[in-house]
Amino acid sequence: MKLITALLLFGSMYASAQSIQHVDYKIDNDQVVVDYDLVDGGAQNISLQYSINNSLWKSVPLHACNGDLGVVETGKGKRIVWLPLTHLENLSGQLKVRVYGTNLPQSINTSMLLVKGGLFPMGNLQGKEDEKPIRYVKINNFYISKFEVTVSDFRAFVNATGYKTDAEKKGGSYIFNGERWETKKGVNWRFDPSGSPRSDMEDNHPVVHVSWNDAQAYCNWLKNATGKTYRLPTEAEWEYVAGNADKHTKFSWGNYQPFNIRVSNLADENTASVLKWTKSSDRIFWGYQDGFVFTAPVGSYTPNDLGVHDLTGNVAEWCSDWYLTNYYNQNQKDNPLGPAKGHSKIVRGGSWESSPKETLTSSRDYHTPDFRSCFIGFRICYTEH
Repeated sequence: MKLITALLLFGSMYASAQSIQHVDYKIDNDQVVVDYDLVDGGAQNISLQYSINNSLWKSVPLHACNGDLGVVETGKGKRIVWLPLTHLENLSGQLKVRVYGTNLPQSINTSMLLVKGGLFPMGNLQGKEDEKPIRYVKINNFYISKFEVTVSDFRAFVNATGYKTDAEKKGGSYIFNGERWETKKGVNWRFDPSGSPRSDMEDNHPVVHVSWNDAQAYCNWLKNATGKTYRLPTEAEWEYVAGNADKHTKFSWGNYQPFNIRVSNLADENTASVLKWTKSSDRIFWGYQDGFVFTAPVGSYTPNDLGVHDLTGNVAEWCSDWYLTNYYNQNQKDNPLGPAKGHSKIVRGGSWESSPKETLTSSRDYHTPDFRSCFIGFRICYTEH
């Protein structure tokens, strides 16, 4: 194998060029050894990329290299060892390599919260048929993000991977245009619930127009980058947290209807005026105003008793489970994972446009894995083994 290595470059919109310094390389037999320092800005997701004869940059597969890749903390003397022959049969011409870094999403840097497991009554005898019967379910300890995944978080994922969402591949997302619900072409995760492009001021709003498939891809990226088993919460885990564990409250803030106290971003009178819902509508928390028409910045309201924000309202949230109407009759009581297969995935929590009944912690919704809309986002969790 002939290696003609010309340049070592670093570039990223979301990692300061000054944070990766003193990059050096050497060729040792069939190995490319790259040394660098990561000096500022906190931990980053580090990858090694290559280009042959000025072709598009590609990431080196993790199985082909070792050393300081994935989530790397700041420090000097970092090293990556790449064995090109493990995945490239022919390598000739000009080889360029670069150390590439992206900032990790805020949701995994500072906001993962340990939830102590326990036993709780799941379901609602006064709810819809699919919320019955009540059954006592055991949940083990796990970690969940205090906040919903934000636009900024999701951008870090897209910039690191080049991922294309279902909305981008399949022609848009579901919005309310002021008169009716419709799929609007061109709308994707970069847009707000009205179908307008987001401003930079909205980077801390929950990402919307993402499907279950997109949320799963985000979790897989974090899992590969960090080695932790990031995933979507199960339906049972979600209800356990939203209902304040064994208290099993009606809403994440408690059992009372909101009026003068701003507790969450709900379908309020501001929403009614924009969506043209009348006083006869049962979709509105009449007499309540939360300060926002559509989504609110994550963490805008007081968290629930477990320290988690926005479980009721803001955006509804994808869960990992398949949906089955009578699943509660199957008596799965120990960390249930949901049916083995299905047509639609569980959505929980209600959103900025959901009716009071839809925002109950026991309420179940569902959509196909490729469905995307102006009212669904997600949060992440993981379990330590």
